[in-house]
Amino acid sequence: MEKKELNMKKKVLVTEVNPGMIEERANVSLVLENGDQLISETKKAQQQIAELDKTLDRIKNFVPIFHYSK
Repeated sequence: MEKKELNMKKKVLVTEVNPGMIEERANVSLVLENGDQLISETKKAQQQIAELDKTLDRIKNFVPIFHYSK
């Protein structure tokens, strides 16, 4: 049986780079293009948090009222 060599590429994610390994630092600028959407979603989340806080306070301070039933 003949063996065939397969070229397989492997993706590697670099999560940390030692600054001593780099001879020149690269200048990279990232511009967030959908910042308005992020701000909008953040405001929605803050509003929901406030509403949930109010609901939680009502639950914490809930006083049950029972009546006797035969």
